[in-house]
Amino acid sequence: MRRHWDKTATFYAHEYRENVTDIIAEGRSGYSRIDYARILASWAVHDCFGGAFSWKRKDQK
Repeated sequence: MRRHWDKTATFYAHEYRENVTDIIAEGRSGYSRIDYARILASWAVHDCFGGAFSWKRKDQK
């Protein structure tokens, strides 16, 4: 991820979960507990199920 290697980025080395409770409390659209749960779930699939993604459909060769 870019936040790990791009030292010029404003978010370099910042954890996206640092201020979650404060951000949720603001009540902004797209930043609810459900939204953060989706983020964590998608990263869990990405990190733990390496074969879960493909550019091709299962019926394509």
